[in-house]
Amino acid sequence: MNRDVKCFYKNFSPDADSRIYIKKVANEMFYEAPSDSWLDLAFERCANGIKAHCRIASLTGVFTAEAAGDNVRQVIDRIYRKIHSQLCSWKSHRFINENLNDFERNLAS
Repeated sequence: MNRDVKCFYKNFSPDADSRIYIKKVANEMFYEAPSDSWLDLAFERCANGIKAHCRIASLTGVFTAEAAGDNVRQVIDRIYRKIHSQLCSWKSHRFINENLNDFERNLAS
């Protein structure tokens, strides 16, 4: 796993297949994120299943998601969909804001 991707587990340890799947999905999220990002992913076994929290932080901003479910794969898939949606939104607007700032600077000069 990338050194900028950290996974934490509380009250359980996932099996080898689940760890491989988590690693794959975490790396996918990391590579979709801004280039200066780091990712923390925390899982916890609770009385009613698994809950997780993901945080991707960068100079551009912070992207977070929480999810809960019956098993680790279900939870990481929900986290991925939420983070992916945020990152797609960021990507679709990042150049618009830069172009607008350039336009405003050119008008001022």
